Amino acid sequence: MAEMKLKFSVKDLDYWAGQYNYPKGDDEPTRIGEWAREKGYLTKAQFVALAAWKSERPRRRHERNSENVIREVTRFALATRVEPLPLTSLQLLGGVQARTASAILHFCHRRPYPIMDVRAVWSLGIDKAPSDWVAFWPEYVRACRKLSKEGQVSMRVLDRALWAYSSSQGQVAR
Repeated sequence: MAEMKLKFSVKDLDYWAGQYNYPKGDDEPTRIGEWAREKGYLTKAQFVALAAWKSERPRRRHERNSENVIREVTRFALATRVEPLPLTSLQLLGGVQARTASAILHFCHRRPYPIMDVRAVWSLGIDKAPSDWVAFWPEYVRACRKLSKEGQVSMRVLDRALWAYSSSQGQVAR
């Protein structure tokens, strides 16, 4: 895998995070995440809303998951610390691919996880999107946690900065 190197100065993370303008915002996923961190799982309505925030297309498949399956799969994913089980277990849910699973972990897990996204990846110097997002995940998590620590920002601030920088440049990993 190509080396990940931030396309802008780590000193500018707060600036770029302030430029974040995702059309859907992130108030709802933030509220859902706070609830899930407290309770340790997601309800069906919360899961569908959070999954749709990341990717609207598979919504019907998201909605076909039962309340019980969602609760148990998310309870496991949010509790385990054995990598890569948090990411891969969420893919047991219908309609959930790695990038959607990463968004659920980002907002809901107690540990800091980044969101896998073609914008964020591009901002880290990767011009070609990974063909296997699951295989890419461990290296991506390490790189993002390192940047978050180096920049002394939360993972949410880092994610916003990566997304906003890419958006400002009109570029994504393809």
